Amino acid sequence: MLSAFSCPERELSCIIGNLFIELEPPCSECGKEPQGIKLCGTTYTGDKAVLTISGDRFYYSGPQADIDRLREAGCVQWLNHNRNF
Repeated sequence: MLSAFSCPERELSCIIGNLFIELEPPCSECGKEPQGIKLCGTTYTGDKAVLTISGDRFYYSGPQADIDRLREAGCVQWLNHNRNF
């Protein structure tokens, strides 16, 4: 399922850096809608996903729980350094 989001660039940068553990060439997505910069690869849960940056939006096709967790958590680095155990 394709989901559309709008967020500040700093949030999108954080999402990209924490979503994918491996990137792949986007050849299979070439020419598909939506048009834009396509990032394809394996997410931190081991699933395949595609993130497309187009204008002030990004589009995500992959496990919804993966993107929801990152958007709800905020900055992962900040959380890792500020946890109370």
